[in-house]
Amino acid sequence: QGMARARHLVDKLLTLSRQEVGQRGALESLDLRALLRDCVADALPLADERPLDIAFVDHAPGPVSLNGVGQDLRSLFGNLLDNAIRHSPPGGEIELRLIQTSEGQRRVEIQDAGPGLPPALRERVFDRFYRAPDAPPGGSGLGLAIARQAALRHGLRIELRGREDGQHGLVARVCWPSP
Repeated sequence: QGMARARHLVDKLLTLSRQEVGQRGALESLDLRALLRDCVADALPLADERPLDIAFVDHAPGPVSLNGVGQDLRSLFGNLLDNAIRHSPPGGEIELRLIQTSEGQRRVEIQDAGPGLPPALRERVFDRFYRAPDAPPGGSGLGLAIARQAALRHGLRIELRGREDGQHGLVARVCWPSP
């Protein structure tokens, strides 16, 4: 377990370092649906260990593409999914939603069934190595810092908010303007 945690930490540090020094792959037009499905598929083994259900809900009409670096965007959504899985109780459900609002704004939301996060900590958790006081063991405190860096490099914004249905949990929302 110690070796696995060390490998996880080194992987996260290398990813964050690449984000901060501006290493970029080639920008390309990416099929966001396909990218999100790949992220869900990558997260399924960890979700199965808990066990948790992950649902992909698509509320965006027509093709949805995003110009970016595939590896960076996979890191962004993968880290948000990883957090949702680690904070949700066994038997819970995680929803990844692709949404287009009536104003034309597009966003991705990842909703979990965990304990949620007090509003006072919703910005603090993006700091490197910061872990919320009630965070489950095993994390490095780098996932959200990596996600934020990837989002910023792509002109995206990440917001953390409580669930609108009044249940326990957190919603990580990634927003960008429509073209």
